[in-house]
Amino acid sequence: MTDDPMSVPDTAPLCGIPWGICPEHGPTLAASAGRSRCTFPGCGRRWPYDRLDAPCAELATRRITDRAGASITACAVHAAEAGQMIDGAAVEPLERP
Repeated sequence: MTDDPMSVPDTAPLCGIPWGICPEHGPTLAASAGRSRCTFPGCGRRWPYDRLDAPCAELATRRITDRAGASITACAVHAAEAGQMIDGAAVEPLERP
């Protein structure tokens, strides 16, 4: 098992969270006229579609499990956010095949 998201093969599933993020800065997106951009100062990333209201397009590298035992796979950024926002959430790296 590894904590390095770069070691997850590109055949891994996509993040299971139904909204997008900036892959570097997290929940910092703004969308307008069918396009989106990261609002983090100095980022400059832009997408030609509404990434905020689309399912996350990043590779799943973590598993988030809540206290009830329900789990979902997520990208590293969504997993870090969930670990801070969901009381009792366990975040673990996905195992390599």
